[in-house]
Amino acid sequence: MTNKPKDTTSNDALAPRSRTRGTGTVKNQSDDQTHRHAKPADKKPAGSLITVLIAVGANLIIAIAKTVAAFMTGSASMIAESAHSWADAGNGALLIVAEKKSIRPADRSHPLGYGKESYVWSMIAAFGVFMAGSIVSIYTIYTGITEWNTAESETNYTIG
Repeated sequence: MTNKPKDTTSNDALAPRSRTRGTGTVKNQSDDQTHRHAKPADKKPAGSLITVLIAVGANLIIAIAKTVAAFMTGSASMIAESAHSWADAGNGALLIVAEKKSIRPADRSHPLGYGKESYVWSMIAAFGVFMAGSIVSIYTIYTGITEWNTAESETNYTIG
């Protein structure tokens, strides 16, 4: 028997292969192209989207009630509370935008998908709530300072 050298110029040597590393298998990048662009089988709303929708609905109801109470009483604290509730509702709306934009399927310009976009929109929502809270706090402080020594009118505390 003669030992012939292995032919390395055949087509088998040029074919993409999987290699093992540790316990998993690392595949060639072209093998994943079809899986990455596959669309999800069902498009039911995620549990987090339903939770955010319920929270936004509750915040809107609370914001409307506090706004009505603020107009009826003229209380600066009720105005601040209603503004806080409106900011919470706006925050929820931005989180809905984040959820909707992050579930878009991968395309040519975003081959890994849009999942990380939810972090950007969540950050925008956080900055929005921070800014709204800052503005309302400044207004409340201003109102408290300007009305420090004024005579208090009779107020119906039941509404507030």
